[in-house]
Amino acid sequence: MNSKEVDIIENNNSAKSVDSTSKIVNSSSELSKKDISDKLKRKGDIVKNLRNLLNGVEDSKTFKKVKKLQNEWKEIGIVNSNKEKSIWTNYNALLDRFYNNRSIYFELKDLDSKKNLEIKSKLCEQAEKLTKSSDIRSTIYKLNKIHNEFKQTGPVPISEKVKIWERLKKASDQIYKNKKEFFTDIKKTLENNLSKKQNILEKIENYETSNFGKISDWSNETKKIILMKDEWEKIGAVPKKFSKTLTRNFWTIFKKFFSNKSKFFKKRDLLYSQNLKLKLELIQEVESIKDSDDWSKTTSKILAFQKEWKKIGKVPIKDKDKIYKKFKRPCDHFFERMRFQDKDLVKEYESNYNLKSDICKKIIELTKKNKFSTKKLLELQGDFNLIGSVSKVKVRMIQDLYNDSLSKINDKLSLMTKDEISTFNFNLDLNKILQSSHSKNKLNKKRLSLKNKISKIESEVKNLINNVDFLKSSVTANNLKKDYDKKILEANQEVNLLKSYLSLINK
Repeated sequence: MNSKEVDIIENNNSAKSVDSTSKIVNSSSELSKKDISDKLKRKGDIVKNLRNLLNGVEDSKTFKKVKKLQNEWKEIGIVNSNKEKSIWTNYNALLDRFYNNRSIYFELKDLDSKKNLEIKSKLCEQAEKLTKSSDIRSTIYKLNKIHNEFKQTGPVPISEKVKIWERLKKASDQIYKNKKEFFTDIKKTLENNLSKKQNILEKIENYETSNFGKISDWSNETKKIILMKDEWEKIGAVPKKFSKTLTRNFWTIFKKFFSNKSKFFKKRDLLYSQNLKLKLELIQEVESIKDSDDWSKTTSKILAFQKEWKKIGKVPIKDKDKIYKKFKRPCDHFFERMRFQDKDLVKEYESNYNLKSDICKKIIELTKKNKFSTKKLLELQGDFNLIGSVSKVKVRMIQDLYNDSLSKINDKLSLMTKDEISTFNFNLDLNKILQSSHSKNKLNKKRLSLKNKISKIESEVKNLINNVDFLKSSVTANNLKKDYDKKILEANQEVNLLKSYLSLINK
C-alpha cells in the first residue's frame, strides 16, 4: 500500500470521526435554508458520483477521483439538518465498501506479484541453462520466447524488480556473447570452406575439355572427379556472396566432363558397331572357303583374314565372345580338314625341315675342315634357299639353326673373294625374302631389278666396245684402249655375277 492510499484511508477515518460527533457539535453560526439546501445537494452529488465510481471499472485514476470527492465533502463541512444523517450514512457506507475492496485488491496484488516473481525466476533459470547450449540458432529462438513471456508476466515486488531483471539480463548477455563468438567461428569456417572449394575448383577445371582416347583413362578420371565431388559436398557452406558463382562453376564443369564422356562412349559404340559389321563380313568370307581343297591358297587367305580380324579392333562387349567363336569355328574347321586330309603336305614340311637341318650341319662341318671350300659353302646356301617351306611352328627353329651355322664361318670370310662374299650376302638377302610375307612379289621385284641392271651394264659395255673400235693407233689411244678394256672386263664380270644371282632367283 503506497503513501497516497494510506493518506486516503486516514482522511476517511477522520471523516467518520467528525461525522459521528456531528450531533453534539453546535455550529458557531446559523446557515440559511438556501445554503443548507445547496450543501445537501452537493453532498448528495458526491454520494452519487462515489457510487458510480464503485460500480464502474477501476483504473489508475480511480484513487484520485475518490480523494477529490473526499476533499469536496470536507470543504462543504457539517450541515445542520435531519437529512444530512441519511446522506452521511450512504457516503460512509460507500467509502467503507471502497476501502474494503481496496484492502482485498492489495492482498491479491501482493500474492500476484509473488507468483510473478516465481514465474520470472523460472524463466531466468531457463535462460541460464541456455548459456551452455551449443545450438545457437535454437538458443536465440528460445531466449526470445523467454523474453516475450517475461514481458507478458505481471509486476513483481518492488524490492525484487531490479534484481530479477538483472538476472535475466546477465544470462541474455552471455548468450549473445556466445552468439557473437559462434558467428565469428562460423565466418572463419565459411572462409576455410571457401579456400577448400576454390582448390577443388582449380583441380576440376582441368576436366572441362577432357577428351581421353581410352576407356581406362575415362574410368580412372571418372573415379578422381567423383572423389572431388564427394569432397566438395562434405566441405559445407561458404560465404553467401561466393556461394552461387562457386557452385555454378563447379557443377558446370562436372556436367561437362560427363557430357564429353557420354559423347566418347557414343562414338565408341558407333565404332564398335562398325567393327562388328566388318568382322561379320570376315566370318562370311571364311565360311565361304572353309571347305576348299586348295590348301595352300586357302591357308594364305585364312591367315590374311585372321590378321585383318586383329586389325579391325573391338566390338560391343556383349558380342565379343560370341563373334570370336563364330569366326574361329570355320577357321578351325578348315585347318582340321587340312591336318587330316593333306598328310602329304605335312610330310613335305617335315622333309623340308630335315633337309634344311642337314644343310646346317654340313655348313658347320665345312668350317671345321682345314681346307675351307667357298664354292661348297655357296652351293649349300643355294640348296638351303631352294628347299621349300617348313611348318609354321618350326620356322623360327630352322632359321635360328641356319643363322647359327653361318655364324661359324665369320673367321673364314677373309679367305673369300669379293664376288664370293657378295654372293654369300646375296644368298642371305634371298633367304630373308623367302621367309617374309608376300615373298613372291618381292622376288619378282628383285628379279626385275637385276634384269634392268644387267641390261644397263651390257649397254654400257657395247658403247665401250664401239668406242674402242673408233680409236686410232697412237700411244694415247693405246692407253685409252687399255682403260676401256679393263672397264669392259669388270663390267662383264659384274654381269656374270648378276646373272648368277638371277639364276638363283629363277631356281
